[in-house]
Order: sequence, then C-alpha cells, then structure tokens
Amino acid sequence: MRNTKKMNRLVYFSGFTSFVLLVLFAPLAKAQSTYTATSCSQAAVSAAIAAEQAHTVDGDIIAIPACPGGVTWTTGITQTFANSVTIQGAGAVSSTTGGAGTTGTDQTVLLYGTGAGFQFFSITTTTGKSFRFTGIAIEGQIGGSPSSNGMVLIGGTSTAVRVDHNHFHIPATVGGGISFAGAINGVADHNYFSTDSNLGALNAVLFSNGVLWNGGTQADGSWADSSNWGTSRFIFMEDCRFYQTGIADVNDGARFVFRHNTVAGDALAVDSLQMYWHGITPDRVRGGKEGEVYDNTFSSSSVTDSGAAVSINSGTVMFWGNTITGSYKKPSM
Repeated sequence: MRNTKKMNRLVYFSGFTSFVLLVLFAPLAKAQSTYTATSCSQAAVSAAIAAEQAHTVDGDIIAIPACPGGVTWTTGITQTFANSVTIQGAGAVSSTTGGAGTTGTDQTVLLYGTGAGFQFFSITTTTGKSFRFTGIAIEGQIGGSPSSNGMVLIGGTSTAVRVDHNHFHIPATVGGGISFAGAINGVADHNYFSTDSNLGALNAVLFSNGVLWNGGTQADGSWADSSNWGTSRFIFMEDCRFYQTGIADVNDGARFVFRHNTVAGDALAVDSLQMYWHGITPDRVRGGKEGEVYDNTFSSSSVTDSGAAVSINSGTVMFWGNTITGSYKKPSM
C-alpha cells in the first residue's frame, strides 16, 4: 500500500513538473513593435516594411525618420497588409480645425523624382484590420509625372482606415494626391493639400472606394446597395485644407462625406477648386454613388474659374450648410 502511495506521489510530482516546464517554455504572445527605417529612402522604407511583415502583429508601427531636406524616390512601394499597421513619419505641415489654416513643418519629406509615373505607396488593406498613414509630406515636383491615380493609393476592404496630419503637395496640372479605392471606410483628417503657384493641380483626392463594394466588381455592388446615410460606411474627409488645387475626382461607385473643410485660392485652371463627380462614361467604370457635402468653406478668387464647387453627374449628393464666395458660378450642379 505504501509503495502505491509513493508511486502516486511520484506520478503527481512528475505531472506537476511537466506542467511547470510547459508554462516556462511556452511561446509568449508577440507584442506590437516599431520598425524604424534607417533613412527616408525607398529602399530603407521598403526594408522596414519587410522586417515588420516577417513578424506581423496587430498594432505594429513602421516609422520613417525626419528628413526635412527631402529624399527623392524614383519608384514606389506596393504592399498588402493582412494585419493592423501604421506608417508614421516624423511630422508634416497639417491643417487646423475646419481647414482654417496650417500648423507644423514638413519633417519627413518624400520627393517625387522626374520620369515615369508611379505611386509612393500602393497599399491594400484587409477586412477586420486597421491601417493608418500619418505625419508624412508627399511632394511632387515640376517635371515629375505622378500617377493619375494619386501619389498614394489606399485600397482593399478595411473599414478602419485613417489618413491624418499629412501634407500632399501636388504638381500643377497633373496627377493626384491620394486615392481611396477598393471598398474601404474610414477618415482622412487634418491633411493639407497644396500645389505650385496659382497654376492649379488636377485633383487632391480621388474617391473610388466603391469598386469592390460588398464583394462586387466595377462598382456594381455599390450601386446595388442602399444609401447607408447616417452610418460609418463612407470615407469621411474632414478638417482638411485645399489650397490652389482641384478638390476631388469621384467615380467607381464612391461613397464619401466631405465636411468641415476649407477650399481656397486663385488658381487659373478652369476646373480647379472644384469637386468633379463622374457620370456614365464610354468605359465600364461607373460614376460616384453617394456623397454628403456640408459645413465647408469654398472661396475662389480666380477671375477665370467659372465652375461649380461640386459638379455632380451621377448618384446622389446631400449638399447643405456650405459657405461659397468668389468666382464660383453655382453652388452645385
């Protein structure tokens, strides 16, 4: 009997020891980390992204250091993120509340090289994960040819996207600032959009975030869906400042809210300082679907600008509470 009890004690002790060893040597859950690029170059930023993607954790930060003098890129980065991640610079000129003015200085400055068009970042996001792009100055240069789809593109299917406190300086008459594609929702706030002298840039923003809506293609899913007024199922553009630049190009079944922004300047281009909303085209691409435009200030002092603040050619826009002054001929059409 005593031998049996001793054996039981040994088995118990052995089991307890195994449990302790398992606890001690069990792999710990990985904590989120910051991966800092060694410089602002395309190669260094790409390497930081690769390092983060080798050990992905939700909440990781890919940091780009200060380079106030600017670093020129001649090719961009294309990346799909299956985790929640932030790309964060050291700071940029950003917009104050309501787009009334600007604050700060450009610290992380990425310059567009001359030659063929490319995007600094072409990002694909994932359902259920967040993505943030913040504190970076993206600057095109005369002689460069930024992609007509924007110097930065954020697509995919995330409903938790934030683009904030950035400076997009867009070369006059060509290209675009930032493009929202796929079927994403989120907010773009406190960004500053500018261009060269008074020549006017084509578009600061491209709203195309209905093309993959509800699993569809070519924006068919967006057009088949209900309006979703009063919900979060939009891109919210707010507290941004647009100076001397076209506001936005709207297509691909886009769904957006444009509120608490300021648009100002004396740009010479006839369609500058305007939001242009596509309708039916000869191509398969469909026009914008839903938009709310309210509590904004539109002020154009150009003697040549005869356009409307918002030109709508498809879908539905709720337009109210806006202040429009200067050479705009109509509030919307």
